[in-house]
Amino acid sequence: MNTHSTLRLAGRTGTPRHRAQGFTATEMVVALAIAAILATLAVPAFNGIIASQRAQVCASDLYVALAKARSNAVARNNTVTLQAIAGNWQNGWQILDVNNNVLEVRGLRKFFPIRRGFLQRVVGQVRAVDDLNFDVRQGETLALVGESGCGKTTTSRCILRA
Repeated sequence: MNTHSTLRLAGRTGTPRHRAQGFTATEMVVALAIAAILATLAVPAFNGIIASQRAQVCASDLYVALAKARSNAVARNNTVTLQAIAGNWQNGWQILDVNNNVLEVRGLRKFFPIRRGFLQRVVGQVRAVDDLNFDVRQGETLALVGESGCGKTTTSRCILRA
């Protein structure tokens, strides 16, 4: 039995024949040309898809804002205005009431029940926020400042959930 492996020789010189790995220069140029053609065709179509998607998102956001404005008008039994921020609709929009208020809070109250016993009966209430009123007009900034536990977070959560 022969334990030596045999090497196939090619040609008259007796050198071993190996298959080259990788691409030839011609194959590389053809592959790059095909990739360039595909990219040239795909980029405009992709830009169109992105523009269409942005338009759909803007239209959806505007529809939600209009529905919210209508809901506010019905709830207040008054007129509300949907206005572009800084005169440009691309910056967004805001809902204003007749007095140019962006936010109007009246009589905000939040009580937390105190429960005791096996059946968890309500025996009292903690008044976290009681009868809070304020307006935020267009261009104004509101800051809630106070000691720990005074109701800043509760006030903010009540406003956001309303």
